[in-house]
Amino acid sequence: METPTLINVGGTSRSGSTLVHLILGNAPDAIACGEVVSWFRPEHTHHFEIDCPCGRRPCPVWNKISTASANQFYSTAFRELGVQYLVDSSKALSWILDTHRWARNSDYAVVDVVVWKNPLDLAYSFWKRGHDLMFWRSQFVKYYGRVQQLRLPVVAINYGDLMQRPRETTASLCAAIGMPDYEGKERFWEGEHHHLFGSLGVRRQVEAGQSVFVSQQNFSDKFATKVDALSDTINADNEVQQLIHFLKSVDVTESSAYRRSEPYRPPHVYPGWYFAQRIKRVYRRYYPATLIHAGRADDIETVPIRPAIKA
Repeated sequence: METPTLINVGGTSRSGSTLVHLILGNAPDAIACGEVVSWFRPEHTHHFEIDCPCGRRPCPVWNKISTASANQFYSTAFRELGVQYLVDSSKALSWILDTHRWARNSDYAVVDVVVWKNPLDLAYSFWKRGHDLMFWRSQFVKYYGRVQQLRLPVVAINYGDLMQRPRETTASLCAAIGMPDYEGKERFWEGEHHHLFGSLGVRRQVEAGQSVFVSQQNFSDKFATKVDALSDTINADNEVQQLIHFLKSVDVTESSAYRRSEPYRPPHVYPGWYFAQRIKRVYRRYYPATLIHAGRADDIETVPIRPAIKA
């Protein structure tokens, strides 16, 4: 029997990680878990409640694994659920580093996938939700810059490519990480899922059992007036262009994009941001934030589905 495999799906907020992880989890031998980090290290009030999109209370999947400790969660899930693949969309790099550390003393492998949007599309995703026009840059540079600095053996998938060629891109992703593929795997909405948190819009597609891949980004008229100037800014930004080059070099279409010759070893000395993320999560466990949004609810990435139970 092949070694059970944990697949981490990371990326900035608004990158499409929830959708990609559901595609990978859309198989009889896989489970898409959602943002597991928020169950063990909650930040918001709704993170204290298991509210599974399967609609059952209690969820038959989470009922078996929710009491496991963080460092034993994946081992417990593989054993109790009997699957070959667990797919986690936690995104937080401090958590991803921890999953590699825990796996060193366990009997499962870890694969890392990062999802990214072209900067113009990412800028629009943030802008239409009320952020500054250049808000995307700090998110893009910080996240993917840290991925590169950590030397994580990632495979990258471009969200725009997935939208334009869902079947081909899904097949390339599965081939790159050594996961079986089949016709229709990309139609994640046709399967039953048990993921926690993440994109509300994607969750609604799962609950409705229907969706569609949008092959072209349709900018609003107001944003369209900013596109030319923003494109010039992006093209002249050396740091952003270097990271785009890095992401393309490990793209799913590259035959040598992912190499899993030996387990990844986290750095001996963790970077300062690792501890900052951990401290923030500890603080939020006792003082969780309540999300307040401007704009349409279906545009929000992570929102409570129903009133949360405060721990």
